Amino acid sequence: MLVVTRRGNDDGVEIAYHAPGEAPAVAFLGKRQTRRLRDSLDEALRSLNAA
Repeated sequence: MLVVTRRGNDDGVEIAYHAPGEAPAVAFLGKRQTRRLRDSLDEALRSLNAA
């Protein structure tokens, strides 16, 4: 399961991945990194839709 949580002070997001029987993996993305991730996902979706 992937969980994305916005930080309370609005300085970015926390992304956590939880798999059964495994320790969770957590990463923090600042605003710039979050925008870059969003742009990459948007580009990937455009490519899929164009195919």
